[in-house]
Amino acid sequence: MKNHHTLLCGLLSLLISVIFQSKSYADVSVIVHPDNPIERLTPRQVKKLFLGRLRMMPNASTEAKIIDQAEDQPTFSHFYTHIIKMKPVKLKRYRASYLFSGKGKLPTVLKHGQAVKEHIASHSDAIGYVDSSLIDSSVKVIFPVKTE
Repeated sequence: MKNHHTLLCGLLSLLISVIFQSKSYADVSVIVHPDNPIERLTPRQVKKLFLGRLRMMPNASTEAKIIDQAEDQPTFSHFYTHIIKMKPVKLKRYRASYLFSGKGKLPTVLKHGQAVKEHIASHSDAIGYVDSSLIDSSVKVIFPVKTE
């Protein structure tokens, strides 16, 4: 009986640690090229840009080139869930209807955060998001996203 109790406590402890570890995510940052004149964006501006409802960079005369990560990347779902407030399935439906209406334009999709950072570092009109651990002087953070 004592061995079963010890085994059960060990399994319960392992389960609790897995649950809590899966709940802790890295921070995400919305980034642009360092020469981009934008210093900060509001949550509403970020949402409108990434949903395709805002085509121009705020307070600028250039069209925003939205850079997205692949859907299988953890940063993708964290960004859209926490900032855009849309689960990936709902986002797909939204983008499909917006594109079909003729008003929308899909973002350029790159495989992972490093590719997004490298693209933005070489394109002054691009905007994207990456895991904050990737931030360096080649890009500028205009919206830090704290996730839980």
